[in-house]
Amino acid sequence: MTWRGSSTPTDRLLSSLVYLLPVMEALPFGIFLFSQIPVLVTILSPLFYLRQFYDLSVGGLAIVPLLAFFGLFLGVVRNSSCSHLLRFNAMQALLITIGIYLGEILLQILGITQILSLGFADPQSHAPILLVVFFQIIFLGTIALCGYSTFFALQGLYGEVPVISEAAYRQTRY
Repeated sequence: MTWRGSSTPTDRLLSSLVYLLPVMEALPFGIFLFSQIPVLVTILSPLFYLRQFYDLSVGGLAIVPLLAFFGLFLGVVRNSSCSHLLRFNAMQALLITIGIYLGEILLQILGITQILSLGFADPQSHAPILLVVFFQIIFLGTIALCGYSTFFALQGLYGEVPVISEAAYRQTRY
């Protein structure tokens, strides 16, 4: 949680908003938790509406996530005119998102992709316990990491996550 120069309130706000990308990607992994705790659906309902826009696709290609990912990487992380706080948090959010993508790839390899749709009828019907645990780890882990990092970003500090922050620092040194 080091301090590198001063940050403006705009930098702090933008640094916290970049964590919406991994949260949007992790939202489908909360399906089992949402069925167990229905009040979470009410609390997170603004994210579900945002997710509908996020899922827009053109010709089967999810264009909004792709544009958001490359926009953050090329427009923010690689842009030395942006503050270091913003570039660091954008890179950290992208690394969390890459971790979620790896989880989705693992599910595709195992042939378990139909559960990831938010409209899945009964997520508790005959789901193996390891699958439920995997989904909850990804969802709750993402929420915890993003919440922790957002908390520090709003203060103008760097939320240190052991492996992810080191990689983010390496990408934003200059």
